[in-house]
Amino acid sequence: MNVTTRILGGTLTVLLAVALAGCSPGKNAPDSRAGKNLPNTDYDAADPAELREGGTLTLPFEDYPDNFVLSQLDGNTGDTASAVYPASVRLFRVDKVGQRTVNPDFASSIERLPGEPFTIEYTLNPKAVWEDGTPIGLADFVGTWQAQNGKNPDYLAAGTTGYDRITDIVAGESPGTIRVVFDRVYADWRSLFFPLLPPAVTATPAAFNDGYRTQAPPSSGPFRIAETNADTSTVRLVRNERWWGAAPRLGEILLRGVDQTAAAQAYANREFDVVEVASSVDAFKTAQGRSDGRVFASTGLAWTHLTLNTSTGPLADPRVRQALGKAINRKQILQSVVDPMGLSGNLVENYLYVPGQAGYQPNGKDALTYDPAAAREILDKAGYTGDKTRSKGGVPLKIEITIPSGVTTSRQRVDQIAADLAEVGIEVTANEVPIAGLFKDFVTPRQFSATIFTYSAGLDPIANSRDSFAAADAPQNVTGVDDPRVAPLFDRAEGEEDLDTQRKTINEIDRDLWESVPIIPLFQRPNVVGVKKGLANYGATQFEPVDWTRVGWRK
Repeated sequence: MNVTTRILGGTLTVLLAVALAGCSPGKNAPDSRAGKNLPNTDYDAADPAELREGGTLTLPFEDYPDNFVLSQLDGNTGDTASAVYPASVRLFRVDKVGQRTVNPDFASSIERLPGEPFTIEYTLNPKAVWEDGTPIGLADFVGTWQAQNGKNPDYLAAGTTGYDRITDIVAGESPGTIRVVFDRVYADWRSLFFPLLPPAVTATPAAFNDGYRTQAPPSSGPFRIAETNADTSTVRLVRNERWWGAAPRLGEILLRGVDQTAAAQAYANREFDVVEVASSVDAFKTAQGRSDGRVFASTGLAWTHLTLNTSTGPLADPRVRQALGKAINRKQILQSVVDPMGLSGNLVENYLYVPGQAGYQPNGKDALTYDPAAAREILDKAGYTGDKTRSKGGVPLKIEITIPSGVTTSRQRVDQIAADLAEVGIEVTANEVPIAGLFKDFVTPRQFSATIFTYSAGLDPIANSRDSFAAADAPQNVTGVDDPRVAPLFDRAEGEEDLDTQRKTINEIDRDLWESVPIIPLFQRPNVVGVKKGLANYGATQFEPVDWTRVGWRK
């Protein structure tokens, strides 16, 4: 998992809408897909009966988690998700086109009750328990809600959207039922309560914020985290003896930390069974060279971007941000990533949807059309003049881009952007910082001018994005964008249960945001994954999460 992937907003979205043209799992190799749309699911599919019992799956991750509570601000990263997903039961199953169905391992039904107030009733599976045998129930819902509803600011939650709309959680009329009551219609209610947290994690702010930095929360999934070791940067998961669902095929999952620049070579050397190629051409070629491996590719939800601090320095002027949008040749950056891999890719021109997702509209197309002459004209009107390097009031127009040290792809993006901006008189420098502190020390506290990392979109654009755009003082709003029109529109969209109506409102939000240009999306990153041959039901997906009971080695 790429450490520079941040889970957008704070509500869980998987890195794993309508189907794109393509093949079924496990058919075509990516090198046959030049110029074609990628599928949204690509892996070696097998019935679990075809897989052998036991075995170890060894996976890389780049940054040992700062916190194993994914819902906590410091834990809201892709690497934390890699560690806790196999140990968490999902409320819903999601198919390859993003359609949800209730997961019977968790509940027999999850439905809206008729009438008012707006209430969702969960009828839980009576077999569902935490790894110590404690039944999953009302206290877990209440604690998860109270830690994330924003009423106690000492809880440093990754996001409050949706939880702040809940007014009460009570037992239902039938045994094993729980009712979640909202202050009004909340259309994105399906995004809530994953991961569900037990009271031990949510009882106090200290427990939630700091109690699970060196140990994992209790498991509710097919695996449990048996060992965490920050010194060796390893996390080991074994089968959860209390798991009540289908028995997993794997016996053990081992995650080991590795620098991004070394991950592909370590995979080629057979140190790992899987490698996420992300947007590195060198990693792709290295992964392709493994004789007992295969590279899978799908459309992704991740989009790489240049995030701008709108609250200080020259980027506080929206005209400078607008000029950047015109000066950066995003198509050239995209082609430098996908063309050498023989893959297709997309530019992103929407802050809340990605291409291929139902609702996507390229609202930012005009703002991001490559036009250096227009960029120069915007800067002239903003008072920045000069030939080689523009200045205003004697202060040169310089932008520092903060990136994690040692991440080759981030450095490549900086160099590409620097070359483009030099053409319009903007000087760019790179500020390389320790990878472990990128978010905690620089991005979240807004101690940067600009930065490059990757967001992951998801099934619920309101829950995924509200905290990032609707409140200037929210820690998730790393750009500091403050448009008073946006929060009321989010309020309206949250209450729109008709998807077509909601999508229109979401695109209205997006169009307003493009007037500010707080972020410059660079490209939608294909999901490209190298996998050792023989590993089934694990590969590249867009919406479909990994079903850890089905992953295993062929007999």
